[in-house]
Amino acid sequence: MTEKIRKISSYTKFKGQDSEKYLSSVQEFDENGNTIYHREYDEEKNLISLIEISYNEQQLPISEINESFEEGFSEKKFMKYDHKGNLSEKKIEYDGGAFSILKYIYDLNTVEIITFDEEDEQEERSVIKYDDKKRIVLREEYDDRNKLTEKIVNAYDDKTGNIIQKEEYESKDKLVKIHYYYYLETGLLQGVKTENRKGKTIDWVKVEYDEKKRPTIQKSMSGAIIKLEYDDENSCVKESFIDGSGAVVSEKTTYKNNQGNVLKEDSLEKEMFYEYEWY
Repeated sequence: MTEKIRKISSYTKFKGQDSEKYLSSVQEFDENGNTIYHREYDEEKNLISLIEISYNEQQLPISEINESFEEGFSEKKFMKYDHKGNLSEKKIEYDGGAFSILKYIYDLNTVEIITFDEEDEQEERSVIKYDDKKRIVLREEYDDRNKLTEKIVNAYDDKTGNIIQKEEYESKDKLVKIHYYYYLETGLLQGVKTENRKGKTIDWVKVEYDEKKRPTIQKSMSGAIIKLEYDDENSCVKESFIDGSGAVVSEKTTYKNNQGNVLKEDSLEKEMFYEYEWY
């Protein structure tokens, strides 16, 4: 029987200074794998952020509390569902007594999400359309006057199911850019090319893989590179971010155990250590 994680505790130690390792976060799960809470702490053991989530008998989240004590931010969410388990309403309460209510309306392959303020006036509206395979083919965003502010249209390959094109529109249904997706014969993503409304290439990303089909290099039009290096057991991964001039911006090496759980993350600025408790 596979063990289930009950709690993950992370510890942080900054480099280049005389600092001790300290408890920086704790995340606890229920026996179904749902996150119950996530807490973050500073070096003085002060609680700096908190997320608490509760669930119904169907394991659907019905409330979520999100607080950032450093930023003085607080938000509470309360969710309701229909008899099919679809989200039907979400209430978001903010500091100062303001709140928003999102209502979800389902019609065949279309979901409409309407956001109302505390005075029951419409703030915005979203329309999401799916194809028969539950893939998003259209997303439209409208403002409080029901004017279109943003639209995204997706196209997919009928054989593989991979996305092959994404069109982005702004207000007045004006095309902004198009993303084209390219794949290897293995089905792995090879690259993405982005063009503006005039057909000029404004960005591209290319991905390379090793013999185990693991991504090793991601290059962009700006010259920036993301480089990934692995050991034979796949228990150690080094990730490097290199800017267009060839300078290393950041590096992080992740160490995992045989179960794939992260044990340590080593970056230029700090080290993070992870401890697990099980059911």
